[in-house]
Order: sequence, then C-alpha cells, then structure tokens
Amino acid sequence: MFRFIITGAEEGAFNMAVDYAIFEKFRAGGLPPTIRFFWFVPPCVSIGRLQSPDTMYNAEYYLVRRPTGGRAVVHKDDLSYSIICKKDNPVFGGDVFKTYIKSSSLLVEAVRLLGIDAEIVKAKSGCGRSPLCFQSKSKYEIVSNGKKILGSAQKREREFILLQGSISFDVAREKIIDKYKSVLHNKDIEYTVDTLTEQESALARLYTPMFRIDNSQN
Repeated sequence: MFRFIITGAEEGAFNMAVDYAIFEKFRAGGLPPTIRFFWFVPPCVSIGRLQSPDTMYNAEYYLVRRPTGGRAVVHKDDLSYSIICKKDNPVFGGDVFKTYIKSSSLLVEAVRLLGIDAEIVKAKSGCGRSPLCFQSKSKYEIVSNGKKILGSAQKREREFILLQGSISFDVAREKIIDKYKSVLHNKDIEYTVDTLTEQESALARLYTPMFRIDNSQN
C-alpha cells in the first residue's frame, strides 16, 4: 500500500527538502512507501547531488540541489514526482536499472492514455557532455517523437530508494496525475491519498537550507 501525495506548487529548495524529509522518516520506520507529485513556483533549476553549480553559470533561474544524482533540470512548466520505497518493493524495487524501468513503464502508460505517442529509451544517446538532463537521453527514460519528456535520478542508501523525476510536455499536470492514478488502479497497485505529516513538514523546513544554492555571483 502506497501513500499518494500531491503537494502542488512549492519553492524549489523546499520541494527538495520535502523529498529528503519523507525519505528520512521512511528510513526511520512507521511510514508506508510514498509517491508524490509536485511542481515549482517560482521557476528554478535543480542540479544533481554531485553536479557543480559552475556548470550552470549562465542559468536563467536560481539553482537548487537535489538529494539525487543526475544533471540539471529546468523546472518551469514541468510536473515533478518522487518515489520513496525499499529495494524489495514489488512495484518499484530491484537494482538501479529495474527501478528506472519499472517507474518509467507506469508513466509511459499514463502518457499513452492521454493519446500521446511515447516510448522508453532502450540505449543511452546524444549530448553526452551537456549539463542539462533534457538534452541527453539515458536508458529507461521516456521520449515522444524523438524528444525526451521524462528524466529521473535516484538516491540509494542500503535498502532504501529515493527516485525523483520530471515530466516535461504540453499537457495539464492534473491530467497526467489522473491518468497515472488510472494506471495504478488498472494494475491493482493499492494506494491511499494522503498529505504530509506535521513531522515531515517540520523536517522539510529544517532541511530547506541544505538544498538552496547561492548563485547570485554566477
């Protein structure tokens, strides 16, 4: 049984801190695995856990750091999501690549329910040196008409997984979320619609400075 949370529009560093807070509380025990959908107001750029801010010196928007890896993502009109679970979770668990393909498979089905031709990338290709996530195509991400529309990255600590992803194409966020719920229902994946706990919210506020980057001098 998953928690399904829609937190809506939040500031970038706080959004990253929320995922980290959920991850920490889940590791401590007592919480079910969680699926969260969210977006960013105002727009920002998130960079991977190990990515240097210097690679985005000319970014149009301010920078925040993700707890996961990967390259920079511009968060403006996209829909972001996170999955927190264990490696033995029957829906999203497994090794790194199994988690990517399982999570992407559900999303590609949701996108196809919207009448959009989409497929999962079978091999890494293109723009290998670009610091931007959506200018490179990695295995198990999603493309539509040759354009990448989904990028994702993971953080793993022992048996615990945090996956973060961003969906970028011209469809209302609410429609994507609705179709994603339909896919979960069709596959008998049980979930309950929930909200952040007070402890998770308090932790997120505490962790927010960890993910904010001062790029005012860039």
